[in-house]
Amino acid sequence: MEMTTLELRSRLYEHHPLVQFVFEQQQEAPLTRREIDTTWHNKNIIPIPTTGFNPLAKKVFHGRNTYLEKFLNPDAHPLIDDVDSCLNEIFFAVHDFVHVWCIARLLPYFPHCAQPGALAGGTCNRDFAYLLMMSEVVATVSIDFWYLLYADFKQDIGSDCRFTTLTTIMKRPDIDKARTISPNFSVRSPEFLEWLAKAYFRSAFEGFEAASDASLNDIAPWLMREKWLSAAQRRIGSNWLSYLSGLPCNGEQPIDFVLDTERGAAAMQAMTAELWDLFGSTRPDRLCADMDWTISLPPMDTSRVDFRYVDLAKLEHRFLPCATSAPSDFSDNQFFYLAAQYISLFDWSETYGLSAEGFKELVNTKNWAAILDKFGLPPAPGTHDGNLHVLIPS
Repeated sequence: MEMTTLELRSRLYEHHPLVQFVFEQQQEAPLTRREIDTTWHNKNIIPIPTTGFNPLAKKVFHGRNTYLEKFLNPDAHPLIDDVDSCLNEIFFAVHDFVHVWCIARLLPYFPHCAQPGALAGGTCNRDFAYLLMMSEVVATVSIDFWYLLYADFKQDIGSDCRFTTLTTIMKRPDIDKARTISPNFSVRSPEFLEWLAKAYFRSAFEGFEAASDASLNDIAPWLMREKWLSAAQRRIGSNWLSYLSGLPCNGEQPIDFVLDTERGAAAMQAMTAELWDLFGSTRPDRLCADMDWTISLPPMDTSRVDFRYVDLAKLEHRFLPCATSAPSDFSDNQFFYLAAQYISLFDWSETYGLSAEGFKELVNTKNWAAILDKFGLPPAPGTHDGNLHVLIPS
């Protein structure tokens, strides 16, 4: 489905004013362009998006040559040729903004996390883990389950629109199917926030414990996906916080995600009431919070540059691996992220002759010399705010 950019903006802002608030009215968590071309991922050459994520820095990232960028610049891009993909990028940006908003609403319960040096050494990592995971729960519940699941984009945007949700594959009929296993299961209720929090924090899917994976795959495949996502969120969040704290980030010292501390319980109770008031039966037109806070992110440690967590687009060339090989201590996973970020610095072109299989071979052989030979050096990074931290989720 295609549509003029101005018409899409008009319809979306009329029916979904929260989008306009995030993009045009709030300034505290600005939309920030990272100098990476997402076309490599959109064409399935690089298997992960390299747009990045960092709610601790109060920013919402997007790449260049994206539908979101076209949406934001209608004069330069008067036509959106794939409205569904554009809506997906738009609402992922809203989802990421909710992360920032949620952390702002939770920080009064964890004021020590906003103190200088709070991340150093990992002494506060359990509380940072709570902030990160609860922000994921809140963003997923509010945007995916309470907002998008009950929206009608065929009516709001056009009859050919197929966009539905972001991270969940649940459809509304799946709720009744789930009740054949757990009769009291409900999505559109304030209790659902705590239900998903228990699932994400400790993989406890209440009401579905006795069901086999085979029956869940048949009756509730969305729940099997949530099981996978919850484990991935804990692994990724633990490794990232360990990296930020200067600790080993290879999973050998995982951080506990604890939901039921006194602070955590009070914070979740307040968040449940506020979120249900905002999203339970309405479409909010804004999300307000005191954004006058800063989480002190550490300076980059040049002795342990890990491209899962460092913004390669901002990194000076002298910190890149040498021209002939990757550093010997790079794991297969770390080299994968180096290659994915590095290639994304260049605008996609058929002239590079890189396919998905070609990318996989470069990664499997750790052939850094071949990558440099094919692409050369990217432009030198411009001026920036000094924050090199970005999480590239798997």
